[in-house]
This record gives sequence, C-alpha cells and structure tokens, in this order.
Amino acid sequence: MAYYDVLDKAHTTEDYGDIVELIEKEVEASLDLYTSAVWYCQVSGKRKTFIG
Repeated sequence: MAYYDVLDKAHTTEDYGDIVELIEKEVEASLDLYTSAVWYCQVSGKRKTFIG
C-alpha cells in the first residue's frame, strides 16, 4: 500500500522524494537478499543455476 501512496503523491504533486526513497530501500533489500544467496552458495560449495 505504501507504494501506491507515494506513487500518487509523486503523480499529483511532482514531489518524487518519497518514491525515490522507497525504491532505494527496496533495491537495497533486493541486493542484500541476492548477495546473501551468492555468499551462501560460495561458502557451502553449492553451485545452482537460478532461473527467474
């Protein structure tokens, strides 16, 4: 729901600060998840192909 609120604010007021901040947080969380998966594969010696 937060996404739609900040998207609406950006659209109606042309204030993009909140949506940029939300996207930054989500990209960072996504990269954290990815890097932890890569780290796990390297540490455990498992090599998997991720198909997404």
